[in-house]
Amino acid sequence: MNFFIVLTLFEQLIKVEKNCFEQENMERKKAEYVEKMKNKVAEIHRLAEEKRANVKAQKREEFLGVEETAEKFRSRGVTPRKFFACFSA
Repeated sequence: MNFFIVLTLFEQLIKVEKNCFEQENMERKKAEYVEKMKNKVAEIHRLAEEKRANVKAQKREEFLGVEETAEKFRSRGVTPRKFFACFSA
């Protein structure tokens, strides 16, 4: 074989190997990015769940306060003054 033919074949082989290495590198970066995004989504879901739990606890406390106030009015047998504001004098 001619030296130049061997040299061009060797150059082509190097190009193919370089292309494969770049492709593997891109696939690795893509996998890392996908993992990073999955972690971000999981973190967002966790934070949202915490906020939902906080809001639910606040509503429960608010409801208990309203129930206590209602029980006080029931025990006294009176209605609140602002209950029928349109009929107040």
